[in-house]
Amino acid sequence: MKKILFFPGAFNPPHNGHISLVQTALNHFTFDEVWIMPSGRRDDGKIISTNYEDRRSLNVLFTNYLQKTTQIPVVLITDELDDMEDLGTKELIRRIKATPSVDIIQLIGSDAYSSLLKNNLIVDNEKFLIFNRVGHILDFSVRAGDHFFDIELPNISSTMIRAMASDNNEKYRELVPEEIAEYIDSKNLYK
Repeated sequence: MKKILFFPGAFNPPHNGHISLVQTALNHFTFDEVWIMPSGRRDDGKIISTNYEDRRSLNVLFTNYLQKTTQIPVVLITDELDDMEDLGTKELIRRIKATPSVDIIQLIGSDAYSSLLKNNLIVDNEKFLIFNRVGHILDFSVRAGDHFFDIELPNISSTMIRAMASDNNEKYRELVPEEIAEYIDSKNLYK
C-alpha cells in the first residue's frame, strides 16, 4: 500500500513556506508520493479572484519545483480546479481519501485541524500530520494515529505575497521560487 502525503490548500501563490513544510514532513516521515491539491471555489471565500488557469499554471510550477527537491513522485491533483459538479472541497477530499490501495496522511495546519475537531468533521479513518501555525494557540489534543510537529517555518503567507506584488514591492520575489515569481510578473498577477 502506498503511503501518500496529501497537501491541499489555496496555494495562491505557492511559496517557500509551503515548500519548507513539505520538505520538513518528508525529512521526518517516510512517504511514497506527495499529492498537492489546490483549492477551487471555497465556501469560506478566501481565494482571491485569480483565474483557474493561472492557478493551475502556478501549481504546475510548484509541483515541478518540489519534484526537483525529492526522490519520490510529486503529483498535482486538479480535482478542485476541475470541479464541474460543484462538489466542494470537503466532498472532493473525502473522495480522494477513499482511493483504494493508498494510505493518505493529510498535511494540515493546527488552526484547520482544531476547526475540524471542534466541528466534528474528522472521519475515524482519516490521518493527519499537523504543523503548528504561527500565532495559533493550541486548543486540542492530537488524536491517536495523528502526528503533531512544531517547527520553525518562514513567516510567509500568500496574502503577504499578493499584497507585495500589488504594491510593486519586488521583495516578494525572495519568498517564492524564481519560476513562480517570473510567472506572476509575466501575467501581471495580483495587480
